[in-house]
Amino acid sequence: TVSSSLINCTGANVVNGSSTWIQAYLWANESGSYSFTITTLDSASATNTTTASLDVWGWAVVNITSPSDSSYVKGIIPVICEVYDANYTSKYIANYPVNFYIDNVLNTTVLTNASGYATFSWNTSAVSDGSHTINCTISDNSTLYYNASTSNSQISVTVDNTPPSVTINSPTASNVVYKKPGETVSINFTYTEVNAKNFTVVLVNSTGGVVNSSTNSSPSSGSSINVVVDLGIPSSSPDGYYTVNVSFYDLASNFGSDQEDGSVVVDGTNPSVVFQTPTDGAVIASASLGYIINVSILY
Repeated sequence: TVSSSLINCTGANVVNGSSTWIQAYLWANESGSYSFTITTLDSASATNTTTASLDVWGWAVVNITSPSDSSYVKGIIPVICEVYDANYTSKYIANYPVNFYIDNVLNTTVLTNASGYATFSWNTSAVSDGSHTINCTISDNSTLYYNASTSNSQISVTVDNTPPSVTINSPTASNVVYKKPGETVSINFTYTEVNAKNFTVVLVNSTGGVVNSSTNSSPSSGSSINVVVDLGIPSSSPDGYYTVNVSFYDLASNFGSDQEDGSVVVDGTNPSVVFQTPTDGAVIASASLGYIINVSILY
């Protein structure tokens, strides 16, 4: 017997005068086993009492709340399922056994907590990258007096535990590119990523300041994809060695990058040429002429 109540939904008077029992509708606010007593009283104050019992069953629904369907996952993630009463969606059911399946293979069975949630920690590295199914199932439960109205909830997710591969082809530290302020440098790189999300190419000056950058929010997915990104060098850029960096994210938030330090030389200073000897306007008496020239080139 549960601590609950049965309510006569037809009103107080279900027997009128000498008539027989008409009908009574009883409403239970909880599933479970109930007992109730019916007492009759006539005009002479004579009574008769009878006791009966009944079991009230509810309808249970299971639903996967995390991760979301068609999402991308990596590492160890929580798989969360909720179980609630089909007639009262705000009523969650505690201590309900929930079966967790990965690709139709039972991994574990977990009881729902007081809030009606069951959680399973799934190590996605135990499966291959790619599409996988998750199922949460429940059965009729005679202990809790619930039938499984919705006994199965299924979603599909994409497992991706492989970070993007990025390689800068040009410019590199061993193949430096020389540019003037106001010119454009072409960044050539190759990447491999089957679930590409975005990449950013950055040009950084010798003091760590970002000179220019470019982001692609919808790159193609695939293997050994070659990309060329042109970055303008502002006319106010100081001379020095510049660094190129390419950072890449996939849809599962894996990260890959490549960087070439000092691969771009920005030189806006003209060479300096100075005659030391002979000096301007000097008279040379000798038949042979010797001269010294100082040449200053920064890069």
